[in-house]
Amino acid sequence: MADAATAEADKAEDVQPDDVDSVPTAAVAAVLDRKPQSLSPARDALLKKGLIYSGERGRIAFTVPHFGRYLRSTA
Repeated sequence: MADAATAEADKAEDVQPDDVDSVPTAAVAAVLDRKPQSLSPARDALLKKGLIYSGERGRIAFTVPHFGRYLRSTA
């Protein structure tokens, strides 16, 4: 998701990855080179654990602010 936020920010002008609140599930699948449907079990597990949430259909976001930045900095 953190890499997908970077890709989404690159598409828009004057947007930083930390300014991207949520990303499309399809963008996460594209970064992983998988079909969006294949991510459903992992997405559901992360939702149940409270690590991500889905504020609107087809989009997901981390529940912890700036968690994507942390992941990008430690990877």
